[in-house]
Amino acid sequence: MARSILQPGLPHRGMCVREWGRRRAQGRIMGRCVRVLLAAALVCCLHRAAALGAEAGEMPVRLGAGEIEPLDGGPHLFLDDGLIGESHGVTFTAHSPTKYAENPILSGEKSPTALEKVTGPITVLPGADGSGFRMWYVPHSHKSLGFHLGYGTSADGIHWDLPDLGLVELAGNRHNNVVLPQVIGGDVLLDPRTSNAAERYKAVVYRELPRPDGFAVSFSPDGLHWTPAETIAELSDRGNDRGTGASDVVNVFYDPVSGEYVALFKMWSRKGEYTVPVKRGVAPPVCGRRIVGTSRSRDFRHWSSAKVVLRADEHDPPTLEFYGVAAIIRRGGLWIGFLPCLIDDAPPDGIGWTELIVSRDAKTWHRTRRPFLQRSVDKDGAPDHAGAWVTDVMTVGDKQYVYYSAYDQGHKSGHRFGCVAMMRKDGFLSVDGGADGGSLKTRPLTLGPKTGRTLVLNADAKDGEVRVQLSLGKTPMRGYTFDDCRPIRSDGTAIAVQWAGGKQIPETKQPLVIEFQVRKASLFSFGFE
Repeated sequence: MARSILQPGLPHRGMCVREWGRRRAQGRIMGRCVRVLLAAALVCCLHRAAALGAEAGEMPVRLGAGEIEPLDGGPHLFLDDGLIGESHGVTFTAHSPTKYAENPILSGEKSPTALEKVTGPITVLPGADGSGFRMWYVPHSHKSLGFHLGYGTSADGIHWDLPDLGLVELAGNRHNNVVLPQVIGGDVLLDPRTSNAAERYKAVVYRELPRPDGFAVSFSPDGLHWTPAETIAELSDRGNDRGTGASDVVNVFYDPVSGEYVALFKMWSRKGEYTVPVKRGVAPPVCGRRIVGTSRSRDFRHWSSAKVVLRADEHDPPTLEFYGVAAIIRRGGLWIGFLPCLIDDAPPDGIGWTELIVSRDAKTWHRTRRPFLQRSVDKDGAPDHAGAWVTDVMTVGDKQYVYYSAYDQGHKSGHRFGCVAMMRKDGFLSVDGGADGGSLKTRPLTLGPKTGRTLVLNADAKDGEVRVQLSLGKTPMRGYTFDDCRPIRSDGTAIAVQWAGGKQIPETKQPLVIEFQVRKASLFSFGFE
């Protein structure tokens, strides 16, 4: 029997218009049911991902062959396979931070103004005198008071004071902690390279007022007194033509290899690129989707045109979006970014979590494709029940404080808070050996001219041991074999490795291969002191 090929949405021969209308109405109802079921299924999948926590056996992001720059002091992590030559009998386990039990650490109730909503800290830096912490965040209000850059201080990075600075007038008074008015989102960079003291602090923001709005820059000598935000024409969505410039989530870091400032930001896809509308999108063929763009600058004032670096693909849920990149940190030769993910059509009103992205050149980025920080799925009433988006990461002793924005009800509803989670320093992924042990061997590596020669490990070997061997090519170095290594049987983030040949790695012009034996232990990173 021949198969009929029917034009979708139109009655075919033999079907009356009334019958066609009845079937079409049924189809619409079925379509709505299917969408609801798909959304429910998606939420179930995300529940499962949240429940899995740390997952064993996950390989690092695969980069393939490529040149590795001479190693600096590190630490050097295994989030990608850039340093890995081969491994046997080990598993790779991704880890997530533990949320602070007394979250939130920021809320609109504590604001010295009538700004009832907040983000997580967009930037946290050590205090100007080296003690305590400084924070910049975005307090805002939907009651005609707008979005602003606010400021806070803390002795411990958890409990924050919001000082009455008196610098900016809002609603007829200056009793607030605002340092830069009418900006949506942003990032603050302390720039020790500059010779201009007035520009020691730099910021990228999304200026809301005065018009034209858009990606903007500002400068400050102390982080408190800022120049008016200056919009950058190269990064505007000209004529509201989406897909040409930055939207309202922007981030910046300095790339010492290229000598450039690099911005990553939320931008919109071009019209017609997507055919599946998101909840807050418009009907086809527009279907705008949030994606990630980048731009570069040598002077912080002139920026290159926006270039797309990340977008959802065929392996993702059909309505997944990326809300910019909210934080970037550098570990050894690896850049680690924190990617806010959004499903805007998931019940009840949009949900979000954070993934990791990594790069070796600050140009090409790779996703880990699993939640690094998941929302509190099963905790109704939790400040992050609907969403958890990392905003900054700060190393504090042997821990890292992971700051994030929390949404209790949905992307555009309910309340927002600033929260924090804690994790082992550089504990993003571990190389684990079982009772029978396993090994990991690096590619041939060279050390930079200023790199120290004492090898240190971030490892938990209190119930087992880690040994290290150094080789030139395939030949172990005399005095630096596994048998010569004093086994590490402790837990620490900077444990020095010692051999019969000494603690210092010998000078050599040949590339060095480092091999780790891991038994009933976890290796997180290595570095040089």
